[in-house]
Amino acid sequence: MWDRATRGTKAERDGIVAEAEHLLAGQLLGTPTPFRHVPVWVAVNCLAHSDCEELRRVADDRSHAHEGGWPATLGALASELVALAPTSARLILVQRQALIPLELDLLDRVTPWPKTPARLSSLVHETLDRRHLRPGQASA
Repeated sequence: MWDRATRGTKAERDGIVAEAEHLLAGQLLGTPTPFRHVPVWVAVNCLAHSDCEELRRVADDRSHAHEGGWPATLGALASELVALAPTSARLILVQRQALIPLELDLLDRVTPWPKTPARLSSLVHETLDRRHLRPGQASA
């Protein structure tokens, strides 16, 4: 019954734990994997679980600029999120009401994965607007 915990090496188990910690912290993109080789939901994971400091780092990070639109879009969305939710309390509210549900919908394939950076941006904006979380935006 509990044999999963005893299978594999300690290093393998530690790797799974580390990956779970990165998932819950919104830091799956913090690995050396090129952005184009990760599923789109990982970008939403970053927005849905990162704290204000991490989002500022993502917004300011230019190390992936050569990879094109996905990293730039994530940076722009992170920047918008920091402006929308400058305090930890507001950020947690936005994440819980909009971004975590969006992440789960993408994981469950309830919402199709965006095929372009522009569609990812639109999807995040639509989700925030539907929840009335962007000032001055009409709900969809």
